[in-house]
Amino acid sequence: MLWDISARHEDAPNALNFTLASGGDRVQTGPVLMYYRQNFMARAEIKLVAFERVDGTGISRGNEFSLAFGLTF
Repeated sequence: MLWDISARHEDAPNALNFTLASGGDRVQTGPVLMYYRQNFMARAEIKLVAFERVDGTGISRGNEFSLAFGLTF
């Protein structure tokens, strides 16, 4: 089990980047569970918002959960 802290900055959308995503800053933190068995890897991650400033649409993204599987060589 690991504890992750990550920060991200995204520019607000404009005519040059043709994106609908809202810009802003956010800091997230949460546990990461990793499992390895021979050539198989699994990861579950929960990110809770510690700080968020939203530009553009002004809609918060909220908390995130991700689940990943993979093969190692």
